[in-house]
Amino acid sequence: MEHMVAETDMRIHSRAAQDIERLRQAVCRSLPDVETLILTGSFAHGEGAFRASPRGMQPFNDYDVVVVAKTEPDPRFLKDRADQAARMLGVRGVDLLGVGLHRFAWLPPSIFNFDLRHAGYVFHGDAKLLDTLPDWQPSDIPLIEAQVLLLNRMICLLECVEDGPESLQDDEEAGIFLAYQSSKAAFAIADAVALLHELYAIRYEGKRDLLSSLVPAASESVTLVEAAWRLRQGLDPASLGMPPETFWRRTRAALLPTFTQLMNWMYARDRPFTTPHDLAHFVANYASGNPIRGAIEAVQYLTLAAWDESRPDRELLELARDLLEKAGIACPDTTWPLMRRTVVAAWFHHCH
Repeated sequence: MEHMVAETDMRIHSRAAQDIERLRQAVCRSLPDVETLILTGSFAHGEGAFRASPRGMQPFNDYDVVVVAKTEPDPRFLKDRADQAARMLGVRGVDLLGVGLHRFAWLPPSIFNFDLRHAGYVFHGDAKLLDTLPDWQPSDIPLIEAQVLLLNRMICLLECVEDGPESLQDDEEAGIFLAYQSSKAAFAIADAVALLHELYAIRYEGKRDLLSSLVPAASESVTLVEAAWRLRQGLDPASLGMPPETFWRRTRAALLPTFTQLMNWMYARDRPFTTPHDLAHFVANYASGNPIRGAIEAVQYLTLAAWDESRPDRELLELARDLLEKAGIACPDTTWPLMRRTVVAAWFHHCH
């Protein structure tokens, strides 16, 4: 299993450079008023992953691009163009996020915008545009960002399994996907812990080192993030030091209490959240400004909490179905695989 990381001086590997140039041309043809294009994400800060294939090195990560235009681009238009670009380039995915030029300098502090400000790569237009963003520090990132990140990574854990992680043991491609999605959740644990201490690291190596400095070396989260870091170096599940399905189970088990700890820190006053029922009800009713999104986020949490190889928690799954039905999302049964499929589909439809 081969892997390459973009060279720091070049910022992006030659294959990625070719893709980005083709993407630049396609976006500029589609949006005549485009001002600046900024690559962000793993390829922008020199950690984009590649896999060997008969056609040569293929990007494993998505390309994430911020499109700054004179007028605010239509998100639906950009989504259509992103899908077309992914097919054109033959890559897993392209994400195009539009921002009007008048609004760019007023973007709020967030994980995404922090990464954009400090590690974005301008490949078309005004190279100094990033300097118009405030020089945010990690302490400027609000804790709600950690909440959203952990909830998003719950979907990563649910997306990569069917009946359960053990069902994918004999499928190499599924095993790589399982390991990679689980590594996203592991790094999210590191980010959440760091943000609780008003700290944050952009690069994966920095996330690993920062977590090690904040919690005891023997902590399960340190072990998991170290394994995730090794995986990112070669996209080889063997580098985890454990089977991918074990990595999934252990990451799931570590993410849930991290989420509870974060929510207690942010919201609990007189009485902390001590049961999945209490926390799920709060997420569904109060933690999001959108009732449908809140219900979906509560259900993804409950679905992960309910998982068990031999006996899923039926009570939690029934609560999950009730919350979905109140949000107008039908789920005819409370088996764990069906609940998993339903909430993943609902998340991509309503929240992505």
